[in-house]
Amino acid sequence: MSDFDRVSPSDRGRVIRIAIVVTAMVIPVIALLFAVRSEQPTSGQTAATTAPEAGPAATSVTSTAPTETSAPAASTEAEAPTSSSTDAADDATAESGAETTTSDSVGPLNTSAVVARTTPLASEAGANGGDALEPGQELALTGDIVVVDDHTWFGVNTGSALGWVTASDLALATTSFDRRPCAELPDGVAPNPLAYRPGTTDGDATGVVAIETHTAADCRRVVMVLGSLADGVIADAFPADLDVIDFGGPVRVDLPGAVHAPEFTLLEIEDNGVVLSATREGGETSLFVDSGAASVNVSFLANPARIVVDSLSLDDARPALSDGGVILASSTFADAADAGDGSMVVVKGWARLPGGLGQIAFRNAPDEGRPPESGLAYDAVFSGTSSVGTVQRSWYFYRTATSGDQWSEFSFEISGLVAGDYEMFLGLGGVEPPADIDEPGIIAILNVADPS
Repeated sequence: MSDFDRVSPSDRGRVIRIAIVVTAMVIPVIALLFAVRSEQPTSGQTAATTAPEAGPAATSVTSTAPTETSAPAASTEAEAPTSSSTDAADDATAESGAETTTSDSVGPLNTSAVVARTTPLASEAGANGGDALEPGQELALTGDIVVVDDHTWFGVNTGSALGWVTASDLALATTSFDRRPCAELPDGVAPNPLAYRPGTTDGDATGVVAIETHTAADCRRVVMVLGSLADGVIADAFPADLDVIDFGGPVRVDLPGAVHAPEFTLLEIEDNGVVLSATREGGETSLFVDSGAASVNVSFLANPARIVVDSLSLDDARPALSDGGVILASSTFADAADAGDGSMVVVKGWARLPGGLGQIAFRNAPDEGRPPESGLAYDAVFSGTSSVGTVQRSWYFYRTATSGDQWSEFSFEISGLVAGDYEMFLGLGGVEPPADIDEPGIIAILNVADPS
């Protein structure tokens, strides 16, 4: 019999209960020991490192607005460039048939000037004497202007004194090439008249009061300063109804009721050009600038109000001047150059005709060394003067837009020419043909070539 069998039943029950309790206590301990053992590395192994699981990566967002560079427009001496012209407007200048483009006028005040020669600083406009100014001395225009005895006087500041000088004493330099480079020019002449207008027109200028010219190797610049002679001031802004029309190089400034400085009755400028104030059909006065065929860009600058005409000459034709009151436009000679196939030559210019009607005499050019009027008369076909009509002969009449002592436009046509050189005389008056070249007028040689 086993020892367990000798134990009384009550004792056996107690033993069984104790065994159960002990077993219940030992099993978790054994499980814990196995768990701890499983966490220990075995010989020759590296314990695995479990990094904590990261959440979704955060995106770094920079919401800084793009850097805006608002540097001032490139220029020197604070000369701000004019904004680019807009596309040509639909409306056209009726008289010229010109396309029209507008351009905003911008620019800070810049009224510097330079004395061209030794001259006195007058204490008041029209006065004689005064302190001498040195050649090339820089002055500042005050903006005041006065006309005395057909001379325009400008108020100036030397830095130490105020005074007055005339336009002939000044070489204006408000818009030289070192302050504003030449504008980008088109490849050729404008195929049709092109009118430019300032984009802002809140000024009250009544005309051109000063002109400056600058010449570089590849650019010619004419700057027209606007003002009001009646008010005695240089203008800051542009007036309404101002048109600057490019006729393929020659430029015309139109402003209803314009009164320009008396110096622009007739002014010769650099490169054998001419500036003159003349009347058109209807009696309106315009300012003409003619230095020959050219590619042209027109811009506008304010404070003071300036028209800047940059151009590049494309041929050698220039206007022809005389002391006899007649000027032939450069387009006349350019037109004649290609008329040897019988095409029409449009003769344009300006004259002072007391009666509004002048005479024309047309001949073959004299042989070399021979005097004028020694060539044979040539019967060409003339037209364009309404009171005369179209005729074929060696003489004709031409009519100006208005008569009198002021310059006025004229135009007529010649056709039927063959290649060669011709002498054309335009006189100031008389009703008995043929015209006498001893009369006041102009003699011009037309070189007609065969374009083929």
